[in-house]
Amino acid sequence: MSSSPYFFRREPCPYCGGGPLIFISCPSCRATLAWCGEEDHAVGRYDGKDLRDLGLGNIREWAHESCPVCKGTEMRHSTAEEVSGLGFTSSEVLNNS
Repeated sequence: MSSSPYFFRREPCPYCGGGPLIFISCPSCRATLAWCGEEDHAVGRYDGKDLRDLGLGNIREWAHESCPVCKGTEMRHSTAEEVSGLGFTSSEVLNNS
């Protein structure tokens, strides 16, 4: 993935309890996902500021070369506009640039 990632500051990953949640997006369907930076897997899809289950079963087997929502193009780090478009403020996210 290219560009600098945005991290969710407010709480730890609900899957592993530790690692940071990274915002990633699909350029094809515009889905924004939470990616666990510690366990390296998708955690869920954002619907506004709410994190929804992806319903993928064992998501560790999902290869992040394609979007798990539309099966389209390669995922990338979310932009500042995409993160703020979900309703997150600069106090809730950290840019790793």
